[in-house]
Amino acid sequence: MPEPLLQVLGRFREETNDAQSLLLLIDCFEFALKFIAALAIKSAWTRADTNADLRKKICENLQLPSLGHFAEFLRDCNQELKMQGERVWSLHLAAAAKHQSIDPMLALRNEYRGHGATLTSPAAGEQLKVHIPKLESFLKALPGQNSLQLWFVLERPERHLLRASPVRPLRNRF
Repeated sequence: MPEPLLQVLGRFREETNDAQSLLLLIDCFEFALKFIAALAIKSAWTRADTNADLRKKICENLQLPSLGHFAEFLRDCNQELKMQGERVWSLHLAAAAKHQSIDPMLALRNEYRGHGATLTSPAAGEQLKVHIPKLESFLKALPGQNSLQLWFVLERPERHLLRASPVRPLRNRF
């Protein structure tokens, strides 16, 4: 995982206020989505045969991108790479691009970061219970995360927090 994401995850893990924890959870998701989308854009953009309409769409939407644009970039670039016959990277991107947590996490982010809804600690605690597993699942789906094991550790009676284990060596399949 990129160091900036690990820093935000660390801040999330240490935070004791539910409202602040929820905002940090949203930040973790936003960073992870933008990071993997940037990698997908770069991969598709550098190929000579990338669709001109996709290039135009990326240029237009990067002028003032929303987080929803990054989810769209990830999906579109993954599809473009797959259509071009690129099999290795597109397979790794596919799990993140099609992940079922993206839309609910986008809705959460838009509600509490994008549209300025007032966040109370009890409401934040409930949102954390629902969305921590979604974030964990999305992070596990990112390419290269098969060597990082995430698990929940009960730190306070009312909620779980993410923890990461040390990187384990990959087993040789051959």
